[in-house]
Amino acid sequence: MATVAAMVAAMVAALLAGCPSFPDPVKAGADSGKLDIRSLIIDSSQPALPNPDMLVDPDASPLQPDAPTLTDLTTLHELGQACKEDWHCKSNHCADYTCCDSKCAGTCEACNLPGKLGTCTKIPDGFDPRNDCTASTKYSCGDDGQCDGSGACRKWPNGTRCSQASCDNKKYELTNIKECDGNGTCVSLSNIKCDPYSCSTLTKQCFTTCTDVDEGYTCQGWYGCDSKKGVCYTSCSKDHHCVNGGACDKGKCVDD
Repeated sequence: MATVAAMVAAMVAALLAGCPSFPDPVKAGADSGKLDIRSLIIDSSQPALPNPDMLVDPDASPLQPDAPTLTDLTTLHELGQACKEDWHCKSNHCADYTCCDSKCAGTCEACNLPGKLGTCTKIPDGFDPRNDCTASTKYSCGDDGQCDGSGACRKWPNGTRCSQASCDNKKYELTNIKECDGNGTCVSLSNIKCDPYSCSTLTKQCFTTCTDVDEGYTCQGWYGCDSKKGVCYTSCSKDHHCVNGGACDKGKCVDD
């Protein structure tokens, strides 16, 4: 009587005899010129290359250039060529997705400016593609949100009002004037006389022109407006040089 082991062996042989034969995948690959399957075996002694599609920063600023699609990760790239990581570049510096001559990580500098690809360059005045500068309020005289062209954030320029001025229409002056000095400091200035106009309590500025319609508040005292010139009278020879309710008396407009 056949043993159990012999019976099992016979059954396996019968099953195998009825199955189609498959070519050796390694030999078939070599014969066809296709990739040898053995080349797919990972050599654990070598560091694995990261997937370039995983290198894109999902939080990158929309003002930054789009991450490039790299097809060659076996050759180190020259200055100015596209990259995603430092190790993609011969210089070992990847900045702004560009192989750069330095780390280029300072404020208001970039390595992908037109005509300067691969060279770390100060960002021109009035631009901030990296969002390095945060705008402060004008009243602080601090950063205005742009680069200054010298590798720093630009301050609110000289002459920027940093406080609410006041009108003194008894003296027809603009008072409490403060302006930024261009270096981050709010400084006080002397009062400004509005002659021959008055001061606007709405805009906190001296009027600079007038018409027959608005002469009652754009011009000083009882003086009217020379509408042809758009200038307030400062003396008179006739009553019509004065506003309604005023009269010309010895060269001056006075209350009638």
